[in-house]
Amino acid sequence: RASVPDRGRDNRGRYSLREAVDAVVAATASLTGDRVSRTARCCNHLRELAGTTNIDAWNDAPDRRRDEVFELLLAASWRHPDD
Repeated sequence: RASVPDRGRDNRGRYSLREAVDAVVAATASLTGDRVSRTARCCNHLRELAGTTNIDAWNDAPDRRRDEVFELLLAASWRHPDD
């Protein structure tokens, strides 16, 4: 019987891009309001850098490579260090 993965994780325990953002923000945000707005800002940054209106669809594209996701996250960390 297959186990049910944690919310946002696949069967191998890997996070989706959005769930990774949620996890990092949850671990570093101090207030719930800050957490919600910071998550939204981070997702907006990622959409802008990826040139997409839907970061989930971008992340889940069949030809999306893991290194592209890491490059996007690295670019976002350099361009938006406060988030």
